Amino acid sequence: MAGVDTGSKKRVYRYLSMEAVGFVGGAISVSAGVPQILKCIRTGQTKDLSYITNVVSYIGSSVSIFYGVSIQHKAIVLINVYSMIVNSVLLGTKLYFEKSRDSGQLRGVGQDRDLGKYTQIV
Repeated sequence: MAGVDTGSKKRVYRYLSMEAVGFVGGAISVSAGVPQILKCIRTGQTKDLSYITNVVSYIGSSVSIFYGVSIQHKAIVLINVYSMIVNSVLLGTKLYFEKSRDSGQLRGVGQDRDLGKYTQIV
């Protein structure tokens, strides 16, 4: 780039690389919720999931999205949108299995309390 000093180029590259590091780190952190979602779907067990945890996470992500937008930081916004999606799926899974269990319409896999093993519910 003609007319741009080497120091400016290095600062730009450093900023972009740190932006990427922040994005990757956030994506990994938020992805920690995915195995929980898969386990809930596989087992049908959601009674130990907390509504309060979801609400606090939504509030935190909402504030972080507002902050990220205000400072025009894409990684902060995208990671927190992803966090809200993961929490929405987890909350939806909890609500689905609780509603299905309460109405007696649950079909899928659940835990047999007497045997402590996972068995098919028919």
